[in-house]
Amino acid sequence: MFKNAIVLVTGASKGIGKEIGLYFLRNGAHVIFNYSRNGPHLDNLVDEIEQISQNYMLCQYDISQPKEVSKMFQEVKKTHGKITHLINNAGITRDGWVMMMGDKNWKDVLNVNLSGAFYCIREATKLMYRNKEGVIINVSSTSGFKGQPGQTNYSATKGGLISMTKTLAQELAPYGIRVNAVAPGFIETEMTNRMPQENLNSYLEFIPLERLGKPIEVAETVGFLASKKSSYITGQSIVIDGGLTT
Repeated sequence: MFKNAIVLVTGASKGIGKEIGLYFLRNGAHVIFNYSRNGPHLDNLVDEIEQISQNYMLCQYDISQPKEVSKMFQEVKKTHGKITHLINNAGITRDGWVMMMGDKNWKDVLNVNLSGAFYCIREATKLMYRNKEGVIINVSSTSGFKGQPGQTNYSATKGGLISMTKTLAQELAPYGIRVNAVAPGFIETEMTNRMPQENLNSYLEFIPLERLGKPIEVAETVGFLASKKSSYITGQSIVIDGGLTT
């Protein structure tokens, strides 16, 4: 489905980002897996990649730093000459009640989740507009629609991504670039695995489908929005939450 596609996925060393990258790899794309930190999870990622395809590249850059983002896209341009898809998945949490939230926890989340996405979009569009074609997908969250207590910083960034998606869809449409977002709810990742079971059970009571989502379900939705099957869809945010926010 994605033969000849050059796909960059940020925050792709684990969780939803890894599953998205592997999905594109399985479907014929050349995938650039961005990550910021080394660790055992990186070895696991490479093992999984190698079982699928050799059409990949690993890029260790901190997307919260504009100079590093610029270097990353210079490397992409030098290697591939273009980029066809950008998936802004990288994100962090630094939860806390607003009265006790320090400046660093506020700024760190905004710098990665929102500014990092902006820096990547700014560089990607410089390559995309020349070919009059491209797809950008921002991974937001249901927290961007319905705020969660203790997540002032996180919810602000995810809501910002939704607004950014709507604006950029209009701005970039004349260049043949589509911009959409996905907003996952509770998905089976390391983050949910760390939650106390009693907390998880309390959330499950409000999910009509009565289960957590799977990373592959997010990846397949991203894949649809990235494909020509959705060629008339732009500026939209698709919620993937089992009915939680309905």
